[in-house]
Amino acid sequence: GLMRNAYIGTDALATVAMQGTKLAVFGGAQVLKPELIVAGFTLIPFMIGGTVIGKRLLERVPERAFAVLIEGMLVVAGLNFLIYG
Repeated sequence: GLMRNAYIGTDALATVAMQGTKLAVFGGAQVLKPELIVAGFTLIPFMIGGTVIGKRLLERVPERAFAVLIEGMLVVAGLNFLIYG
């Protein structure tokens, strides 16, 4: 089955890789304006807070319920791709 910590860790790593790539591309293309960079740094405390709250909520969800929820969402996403492209 789908292990909660492995799924969350894999998702976090993929997100860091995607966002790092975006930052490199947009930064290299000089598309990032200074006000966007400031806004991004302003959001850091909220991202940390969301991570802490999310971790606490995740600890309360039983392993089996988490697996069923994630697998259900993956099925819905897959069907969405098949139907709508």
